[in-house]
Amino acid sequence: MYPNWKSKRCLTVIVEVENLGPIKRGEVKLKPLTVFIGPNNTGKTYLAYLISGLCKDLRIRRHIFSHIRRRRKPIYVLSEKEINNILEKGYLDIKINLEDILTENFEYIVDILKKLSEHPIPAKNFVEDFWRFLGGDRKDVFSNLNVVVNIPDIDPDKIKDMVYEKSGFILGHTSFGEYWLNVSMFKEPKSYQTNVNIRIAHKVRKKRRPEIGAMPTFFNQFLSRSILYMFIKVLLQPFLSDIVIFPPQRNALTLDFIKSAINIATREEEQDMGLLFSKPERLIKSTPILNFLRMIDLLDEDIKSEFYDLGQKLEKVLGGHLAISESKGEEEIRFVIDNEKSLKLTTTSSMVQQLSSLVLYLKHQAELTDLIVIDEPESNLHPEAQIKVAEIIAEMVNRGLWVIITTHSPFILEHINMLMKSYVVAKLGDETRKSVLEIIKNERALLDPEKVGVYLFTKEGLIENVKRDYIIDAESFRRVSDEIGATFTELLIIEDLFRKNFEVR
Repeated sequence: MYPNWKSKRCLTVIVEVENLGPIKRGEVKLKPLTVFIGPNNTGKTYLAYLISGLCKDLRIRRHIFSHIRRRRKPIYVLSEKEINNILEKGYLDIKINLEDILTENFEYIVDILKKLSEHPIPAKNFVEDFWRFLGGDRKDVFSNLNVVVNIPDIDPDKIKDMVYEKSGFILGHTSFGEYWLNVSMFKEPKSYQTNVNIRIAHKVRKKRRPEIGAMPTFFNQFLSRSILYMFIKVLLQPFLSDIVIFPPQRNALTLDFIKSAINIATREEEQDMGLLFSKPERLIKSTPILNFLRMIDLLDEDIKSEFYDLGQKLEKVLGGHLAISESKGEEEIRFVIDNEKSLKLTTTSSMVQQLSSLVLYLKHQAELTDLIVIDEPESNLHPEAQIKVAEIIAEMVNRGLWVIITTHSPFILEHINMLMKSYVVAKLGDETRKSVLEIIKNERALLDPEKVGVYLFTKEGLIENVKRDYIIDAESFRRVSDEIGATFTELLIIEDLFRKNFEVR
């Protein structure tokens, strides 16, 4: 299956930031693959975590949804038979065509996007709590932090293509009288068809039973708003996506204490002070790290995601496979070599410990449109393994996941450069594509440059866009390499002079 040679423009959400730790100011346009590079302590991880928190913040999502709630006239009307089916059976499964709804309500959807683009999305409340989000103990560190989220004007001619190309999934709920109504919707990429499930559950706290005659209007309004939210979520990817973070501490966190860390760090009813001192995991306050632990804790080997094969490909890099087994009544993650030798993660190499969580996520949890933040994917990896991981990240992006990485690896950066160049050259024609694939064996990893954004974080506190067309201008990496080369040349000259002067052989 060849990559889609015809580049599709996506609506790029822009995050502007001031006074974020060492960052004085800068902006980032979110792309399916966003890469942060630069020296240590320049704010790369801060910004990656800030973006993930903004995407997940319920207050920001409510702000976006508020533009949809103003719509009173339903854009989709259930039949009498469908409504009776909900009331009698408590659920309804239907398929709807988003293209028809988009055509009939095109001006209204464009108007929603226009209103969202006219004013920056308010991030003030989240910014004020960002220090807590990171697990910090001092609010003043981020006291002058300012964040603005901008949605640029959208070309109406591109909306249909964008809806068709992308996938989306939403869960919604509301109450009506004594009823609690849930809806789930899923749209595959390269399709307008959407699967919808509506389900009713009685609420625990009874309210006055609503008039049956009012229920059709209620159902239709709720479903219509859910459809509109699906449109907006698809168009604003990844800003309304589910978030998965792989922190730099993942090698230490993917070990035996995960279960106890979750139980102690997330259950407020636990009051045993002895555990507080015997289990330091109770002190984990960082939301990114706790979310990572929850992700690992919820792994289910019986569930296979549609990215299962990518997890298996990553396991080949490790030289074995990961298995979730029972040990003393609890689940345990083990590393299996040659289908025989089984090791606890604590006894495996640092590479296995670093990549095991990403393997398990891809095999058992990954869902289309997820936004994944990977802090330093190159940690503890040989350059050859770094290149393979870079290609797997490219495949993740090409198959619908959104990824932010922070990296210090020139190998990863140069290979991303090569994958973009390969895409551009392969696009020239069938013969060039064949030639490219003789060099780059993994066709699925070729990267459309339009999907990639690369940003350099400087020691001066600025963020610079260092991608020019399909070339990454990684001057900071080259400068270090040039300096090492120049120093080595000087040493050769000194050695040569010494040998000539003293005839040392």
